[in-house]
Amino acid sequence: MLKQLAIRLTTALLLIANSVLAQAQDIDTQAPTLIYRPAASGGQAGELQTFVARVSDDSDLRSVALYYRQDSTTAFQRIEMRRLFDSIDEYMIAIETSRTAAGPIDYFLEAVDVNGNVQRRGSQTDPLQLTLLPPDPLAQSPTPATPAVTSETSPSRGWIIGIAALLAVAALAGGGGDASSGGSADTVPLTIFSPTPNQ
Repeated sequence: MLKQLAIRLTTALLLIANSVLAQAQDIDTQAPTLIYRPAASGGQAGELQTFVARVSDDSDLRSVALYYRQDSTTAFQRIEMRRLFDSIDEYMIAIETSRTAAGPIDYFLEAVDVNGNVQRRGSQTDPLQLTLLPPDPLAQSPTPATPAVTSETSPSRGWIIGIAALLAVAALAGGGGDASSGGSADTVPLTIFSPTPNQ
């Protein structure tokens, strides 16, 4: 009977050992793959600055984030990057910059999987940099042109034209009169229409 008990106990211990060994082999120690290529040239102050990275992992990702600061004496701000809708492993974020923010932006990217494995591009002590150029003064939107004033927007102009036409007709008629009183038989009545003035 003791022999059977010893066999059962040994079998149970072997099963526990195999289970622990299998779990140990399943532990993920591989950091995510993070591919990021910095922009070849600087950005423009006052415009959105876009950051895109390709991130993948053999397990699920917990987060993909951008850390950035516009002043080297301040702490990094963290902002979560979002997966692009039409992509499996591309993440993007855009940050706003003011027109007075010319100069370098320090930043780094960080990907963390559900098991806590971390991959970074840049770091707090050795950040990547994006230089913002001053805004182009010629790129400012032009002042809209003032619309030309027409007879439709200025009814008084139509009245002036109408009065001038009446004076011209009166001058040509030479004071008026019919053919029997020495006037011209070719004279015909003339009606002039002009826009109604605003009340």
